[in-house]
Amino acid sequence: AHAGFVATLETATEMVASGRVDRCLVGAVDSCLDPEFLLAAAVKGVLKTPKNPVGFVPGEAAAFALLERTVDARRSPARPIASFTCGPMVSGGFDRFSDKPPDGAVLASAIRSLLATEAGRADVGLVIGDLNGDEYRARNWGGALPRVRSRGVTNAPMWIPALGFGETGSAAGAVGLCLAARAMERGHLRGAALAWLSDESGAAAALLVAPVQRD
Repeated sequence: AHAGFVATLETATEMVASGRVDRCLVGAVDSCLDPEFLLAAAVKGVLKTPKNPVGFVPGEAAAFALLERTVDARRSPARPIASFTCGPMVSGGFDRFSDKPPDGAVLASAIRSLLATEAGRADVGLVIGDLNGDEYRARNWGGALPRVRSRGVTNAPMWIPALGFGETGSAAGAVGLCLAARAMERGHLRGAALAWLSDESGAAAALLVAPVQRD
C-alpha cells in the first residue's frame, strides 16, 4: 500500500543508523496496467473512463534510493543529495469503499505529527501529493488542508506525480522521494519537500525531504 513505503523507509533508516548495515537500497515497483486489475477497478468505479471522469489513469513506476549515514555519504565519491525524516503511519477508521466520506482527519494527523518533529521546523517549499484523479483522494486532501495550516503547507506549490506517470500504486512513495531529491540536486527546489501518502484502507503517512548542506 502507498503509506507502507514510509514504514519500510523508517525500518531501513534504523538499520543503517544502528550500524547493522552500512548502506541500504530501498525502493518500490508497481504496475497498474494488468487487464484483470483494470477491469476490477472499472467495475468499482475508480478507473477513469469516458463515463467516469473522476477515476485514476493507469500507470507504473519503479524508484530506488540508496541510504547511508551522513558521515559515510560525505566520504563517498557520490555526493549525498538529500536527507529525509519519516512521520508515523496513522490508521483510519474507514476505507476507500466504505459509505463514510473521508474528512481528512487521519491524513492531517500524519502530517501534523511529522511537522511536530525537529526536522519539521523547516519551511515547506513544495508538497508532493498522492492524488490520482480519484474523487475520494481529492476529498481526503481537501479535508486535511484546514487542519494543517502551518509553515506554508497550504500555500506551497504541489506536484502530483500521477499527472505524469499515471497511478503508480505502492511505488508512489518511492517516486515522491526520488522526485524531491532530484529536484534539489538540479536546483529546482531549495527548501524542504513534504510528500504525503494515503492508502485505500484509510491509513496515511508523510515524509519530509530536505537538501543536504554542501561543504
